[in-house]
Amino acid sequence: MPLTLDKTDSAIIQSLMKDGRKSLRQIAREIGVSTPTVESRFKRMVNTGFIKKIVPVFDTDKVEVGMSALLFLQVLAPKIPDVAKHLSEVEEVRNVFTASGENNMILRVTLDNPESLDTLIRRKISVIDGVKSVSSQLITRAVKDEQNLVVKSGLAVNLTCNYCSGEIPKDPKTLRFGEYERYFCCSSCLTLYKEKYKGRIKALSA
Repeated sequence: MPLTLDKTDSAIIQSLMKDGRKSLRQIAREIGVSTPTVESRFKRMVNTGFIKKIVPVFDTDKVEVGMSALLFLQVLAPKIPDVAKHLSEVEEVRNVFTASGENNMILRVTLDNPESLDTLIRRKISVIDGVKSVSSQLITRAVKDEQNLVVKSGLAVNLTCNYCSGEIPKDPKTLRFGEYERYFCCSSCLTLYKEKYKGRIKALSA
């Protein structure tokens, strides 16, 4: 069963996307709600896995050395999952996207110089089983670099079970302890989770 974001949820996220350094109190003043409301909503979005992490966004124009590029790959369809997993573990690869069309995988990579790009393609990408061809374009300037998701009221977020990792198709079973909230697809998964982590749950609930 999807979690539906409301106006308050979307306002919190949009505020954080503008500046992730803001305190919860600053966000509360900005969007016109109480600080406890912002705190509870933020924790809920973290607990459901919708907010995975908050990371710094760098201004690459201020870096003297370094470059970014987009790589366009043709990958054999049956090999796409394996290729994507392999590429996700390559340090220089910052984003991996599957796409429609002839170039069915797109990468954003960061490197020191054009020679490093050539080496990356020859030694780490084109040699992967299933990769048919690779073409590249250097990024000369980032004019706009935002999250690839437009967050607004009514956005549905799918929930997955915190024990079996399966999708939750209906009303989730919920476990709250300390500042945490966990969601389960059935009573069995809830019971198994409580048994597996009973020590931690007891400690955090004290």
